[in-house]
Amino acid sequence: MKNDFNRDQFPNIDAPEGLKEKIKESTPALAKTRRAKKIRAITVWGSAAAVFVLLCGIGLIALGGGNVLKLRSTNDGFNKEIADHIGEYSDKIGDDTAVAPLYPGSSDGSREYDSEYPTGDYVTGGVSEPGEGMIVPPVGVGGQPTQSGTLTAGEWCDNENFDFFLNLLQKNSEFQLAKKYFGISPVSRITVTLDYGKDHPAKNRRVQLLASDDSVLWQGVTDNKGVVYLYLQPFGGNAVTPTRIAVAGQSGNTYFNLPGNTSSYTFTLSDSKAENKVLDLMLLCDTTGSMGDELEYLKVEMDGILRDVAAKYNGWTIRFSVSFYRDIGDAYVVKTNPFSSDLNEVLTLLRQETASGGGDTPEAVHTALYDSLNKVQWDSDADAKLMVLILDAPSHEGQECNATLQKAVEQAAKEGVRIIGVAGSDTDKNAEYMLRSMSILTGGSYVFLTNHSGVGNHHMEPTVGQYEVKKLNVLLVEIISRYLQS
Repeated sequence: MKNDFNRDQFPNIDAPEGLKEKIKESTPALAKTRRAKKIRAITVWGSAAAVFVLLCGIGLIALGGGNVLKLRSTNDGFNKEIADHIGEYSDKIGDDTAVAPLYPGSSDGSREYDSEYPTGDYVTGGVSEPGEGMIVPPVGVGGQPTQSGTLTAGEWCDNENFDFFLNLLQKNSEFQLAKKYFGISPVSRITVTLDYGKDHPAKNRRVQLLASDDSVLWQGVTDNKGVVYLYLQPFGGNAVTPTRIAVAGQSGNTYFNLPGNTSSYTFTLSDSKAENKVLDLMLLCDTTGSMGDELEYLKVEMDGILRDVAAKYNGWTIRFSVSFYRDIGDAYVVKTNPFSSDLNEVLTLLRQETASGGGDTPEAVHTALYDSLNKVQWDSDADAKLMVLILDAPSHEGQECNATLQKAVEQAAKEGVRIIGVAGSDTDKNAEYMLRSMSILTGGSYVFLTNHSGVGNHHMEPTVGQYEVKKLNVLLVEIISRYLQS
């Protein structure tokens, strides 16, 4: 399969040998200018292609052609295409849409995906094998997706693969440019693990990394394993040598010196802190026009995810918030909503949101992140504070925008708000680097939607190692659970 997909051109979909051309319908007009200009051309060529394929089909039938395509219904609500040809692919399609080849022998696109990192190579983009272009599976009454479990995704945690990330910044030119774009370089890290004794991690403890003059270099909060990642000068500045850490407690700070040149330390605390089993979980979502190809599905997925978390951790006090952002000049720039324990109230706000606005590629991510931390009241002592940030475009460039973004990320780390970045369709390497940097500095993780679901525009292949493709709802519940498990 060729990897020649261009988002600005009508996709040229290559099928396995023996298959005929497939029809593609454009999605509803997206608000972003770079796509809106193509709608008329796509409509004309799409209609012409439909007529051409119909005539070819009639011709093949008249000739008794061997490779006649047939359709049958399947139990999962999709159609599967069966061709009388030699080949291993099953193709999942929707009504009057293009097809997305799945992996051989796969019924839902799921498989462990090897990005060839073990051989020493990086994945640097291109079209994922499972599919190209816009594919929209059947939906329920009123044109809405009926249940969660449709979208597919992978995950990569850079804090667990830190050497990979450092090597990437040395060798990958796109990431080197992105580092300059945002002024964020999380390359110097100290890992601290705190406990109260064997098998008793010190959770939710505030930690400061201090210089010799006791100036604060970085701040963080230990996770449920007692681990905190402390970074040196991630936004630039003169090199400073850290000398000790301060751990906040009810009766004041406890200090530990950092001897030697190691980057990992374990310390045992004499004072303990009780768990409160409180979770603040925020969904922050880009709702500009370019999100229109996936937003309705994401809303259904997040509905299911929030319900699953509430049911799985019914012994916890859980507060939810859904907040949204677009860009300057749109109907709103940031729309924040307070945390609430009323899940139905929160889900109603989620269902009401639509995609609109935008216009250029960068969006107001910096403002959205800052407002979501400062205009929404987080529980300062919650055992876990998580932000699921879903987007398809990076923050605006420039000194002021970068300063706002950096300040917000530093604040999130200080307050223990862990950012789980989720990359949607049509993202670029700037957006990927931004999300991964945020997750690194806050102790979160990076999630990316994949083409395996057949939903939405093309999903860029991330520059990561080996990962497993899962249903998005399953994956996010797993990630959230990692921060809550004892």
